Amino acid sequence: MSARAAASEEPHSLLVEGIRVDLVLRRSARRSFALQVDHRGARVSVPLRTPLGEVERFVHSHGPWLLDRLRARAQAPRAPLLEVGEGVSVPLFGRALVLRVVPARAARWRGAADGGEELLLPAG
Repeated sequence: MSARAAASEEPHSLLVEGIRVDLVLRRSARRSFALQVDHRGARVSVPLRTPLGEVERFVHSHGPWLLDRLRARAQAPRAPLLEVGEGVSVPLFGRALVLRVVPARAARWRGAADGGEELLLPAG
């Protein structure tokens, strides 16, 4: 039985085409390199014992793609923050759900007087 090495993640930053890029360096048992950008930012996944210089060369070789994706994420419209409180209407499955704060021990659903749905949330 062989023990699998645990994956590790660490923050890293480097200059790509003169622009500082912060990313997460993930070392794992995988055998290939991967570079991705999502809502958390940039992430590069590499085999466990890959030298840092090799990781940086890989990131630099994909520099234009990486910077393009980071710019697109920065310019993408963000979903508005949801303010939770008494009487707030939240869209859920194409219908409005009204939040109600009530003295209770647990959350529960109920039909509203207008035919809609309400979510009763415990106060405090």
